[in-house]
This record gives sequence, C-alpha cells and structure tokens, in this order.
Amino acid sequence: MGLAGERLAEALLFKMLCSKIEQRRNEMKRFITCLALAGLLFAGNAFADRVQYVPDIVVTAPGAVWTDSRQYADLDAAIVAIGTTPTTLVITQNIDVDSGPETIHANTTLQFRNGAMIVLDDGETLVINGHVDAGPYQIFDNSDDPTDFDNVTFGITTGLSPNSVAYPEWW
Repeated sequence: MGLAGERLAEALLFKMLCSKIEQRRNEMKRFITCLALAGLLFAGNAFADRVQYVPDIVVTAPGAVWTDSRQYADLDAAIVAIGTTPTTLVITQNIDVDSGPETIHANTTLQFRNGAMIVLDDGETLVINGHVDAGPYQIFDNSDDPTDFDNVTFGITTGLSPNSVAYPEWW
C-alpha cells in the first residue's frame, strides 16, 4: 500500500471517528434534555404542596352583571334578589324551586354549568321567559316524577334573545 492508500485509509478512519463523535454528541444532548425535563417535573411536584389556591369568587352585589346560584337558598330567593336588573344567573350546582310555580323573567339569563340542575319536586312548575344558556346535558331534575315533562315551559320573551333551541337532554 502506497502513500496514497495510507492517506485514504486515514481519511476514512477520521471520517468514521467524526461520525461517532457526532452520534455521541447527539446522544448526550438528548440525555441532558431528558435530565432537565425530569428535574423540572421533580421540582414541580416538590413545590406542589406550597401552591396557594384561591377559592371561587361568588358575586353577591345587587345589580351585578352575573350572579352565582350558590349564594341563594333556592331559585325563588335568586329571582327576588335579581328583580328587574338584566342579569345572568349562573347555575353552578343544583338549586331547588321553593314551591309552586316559579317564573324566570325576561331580564334573566340562566347559564348552566354541566352537572348543575334546577330541581323540581312533584307538582312544582317553572316558566322561563328569559334565555337559557346550556349545552345538550340535563339541566332540569324532576326525579320525583321522571315522566312529567310539562313542568317546565318556555314563555315569550321580549327585549332579550329567546331560545332558538331546547335540547331533549335538558330533561
């Protein structure tokens, strides 16, 4: 093997070594990245017990743009408190109709969180003249008589958007 052959062999060996070094460098980068991510996860878990959580804010001010149903003993108390002020009543947990017929006025929008319902006992009725904001999930609980679907009726609204849809899942 002559000088040219030796130089060619050296060049090939050098290229192979450079390739191996580059492979090791990439492996090291991946290892360091994984190590850093694991450190962040560990640090996050280590300080999780020190995080301060703020409880839900319940709006109670008269004349508020929206109010939380948890503030009231029953639906009647919420409707009386709202009065004629245009308000969105956010139903965040089950709320009972106090007794007898209950009317939601046109100035009130009922906005339901999934899983929260208006509970109607046997013989109680609800007339909704305002807007209902809810997805296709149950919002009326008439478990005293599950076959009674006429205990909730929708009246004619004036001044506010009437419901363009009522899902069967609401019952």
